[in-house]
Amino acid sequence: MSSHTTPLTVTLYRLPLTSLPPSLAYPPSLSRIHPSHKLLSLSSLLLKVHLVPNYTLTPPPYKKPVHEDYVFNVSHDQDICCLAVMGINTGMIVGLDVVVHKPLPKHTPTVSHYVSLFTSQIPPLEISWIGSDLTRFYYVWSCREAFFKMIGTGLLGDVLEYDFEFGEIMDEPRVRRGGVVIPCKFFTETSTDTVYIITCCASSFYACPSFSSFLPPPPPPSPTLPPLTFLPITLSPSAILPTYTSLSSSTLVPYDPTSKLSPTLKQSTFHLSLSPTIYLTLNQAYQPDSKGGTSLGFGASVYPCSIVLSLYIFDHLPEEGRFIELGAGPGLVGLVCKVKGWGGGVTDGDEKSCGLARGNLGRVEGGEVKVERYRWGERGGGVFEWLFMSDVVARPYVEAMEDLVKSLEMFFEGNADLKVLFSYQKRGGGEERFWNMCEEKGWKMERIEDWWIRSEWRKEGIEIWRITKS
Repeated sequence: MSSHTTPLTVTLYRLPLTSLPPSLAYPPSLSRIHPSHKLLSLSSLLLKVHLVPNYTLTPPPYKKPVHEDYVFNVSHDQDICCLAVMGINTGMIVGLDVVVHKPLPKHTPTVSHYVSLFTSQIPPLEISWIGSDLTRFYYVWSCREAFFKMIGTGLLGDVLEYDFEFGEIMDEPRVRRGGVVIPCKFFTETSTDTVYIITCCASSFYACPSFSSFLPPPPPPSPTLPPLTFLPITLSPSAILPTYTSLSSSTLVPYDPTSKLSPTLKQSTFHLSLSPTIYLTLNQAYQPDSKGGTSLGFGASVYPCSIVLSLYIFDHLPEEGRFIELGAGPGLVGLVCKVKGWGGGVTDGDEKSCGLARGNLGRVEGGEVKVERYRWGERGGGVFEWLFMSDVVARPYVEAMEDLVKSLEMFFEGNADLKVLFSYQKRGGGEERFWNMCEEKGWKMERIEDWWIRSEWRKEGIEIWRITKS
């Protein structure tokens, strides 16, 4: 059996869904790979790159893409490659394994003899349950590997410490460790002629020690597990063909647009991991209108431009600084600055947005950051080294560009060395007016190198620009 395990992590915004550079992806020792394995690797990549965005990337009005944080697991065997995806906002993790039913290897006299070769991975009680039934063996193997991939250890962990209890039929097993039941749910798909067995295992982040050490307090337990997205892909000698039809078994819950895999824009909370020890949670307050926000058009949810700018600030700017942010929305950028220990101010033109940001900033410790209502063009003051903006140089706000430039001019007057950083995504025209007005002021505008930005966001045209007073 050939399978591929993707390490699970909550640092999901740093995981590119593309391959490594050729110099890293294909070292000399791996340059001679069987063509069938290359096809499986390619199919795995296609699943992640082309199918996952169908469920995690939704373009609402004005082309603001909404990215859903997610965990996923991939498995393949022979000509079958599968992907399981779950939204991270569910608080769940997922493991997946596919096993193609194969005949006994040559020189292996009986099924019992073959099964006895796996006593280092399968405990005696399960060996006894398998007996001489090869299908049971593949089912046990599929369940165990899906579970160990879910918790992140793979088959290299202490697999014999976990006991899987099966009934008389191949029903859902119960998993125990040291006599304690581990809460998890198994979903199984088996072809009618038992050519393959596919098993998904899902559980809570908080049931896995690898994650629970740096996660926020667990939410109230849910009576039911959220749906899984299960997407198969089939291979042929001449082509790789994605299949969007659902599997025959009803035990695997198909994708549901109302599930937790729906766009994060409309969800009540947003999560972002800055490091293995810093995990941020923000409340959101999406209200639909013609501008994608509330009646005043403010961003009450976190958009990708804000995420990109926040990661740049956290990773690439100094450990100390003073800042002001314009158009803060729910306050992600200000929250990251506060976690870094910076001081400054977060502003937005709507008091409801300011209240949302105050609540989000008030839940973390760090630098002193105030939240105030401020509309572009109004007189403002203060001593700052940095001014941040995300997703405000955008089509919905083109009519306010003059006021925005007026605000920048006033802040430059009081802070000669002020540096303005803003994240931007072109969405349909009108934004060039901002560049023209800045150039008329004689300001220097530079685009920040984007080598560190996740490839999908580069493809979407998300950029960071710096403005300084020449």
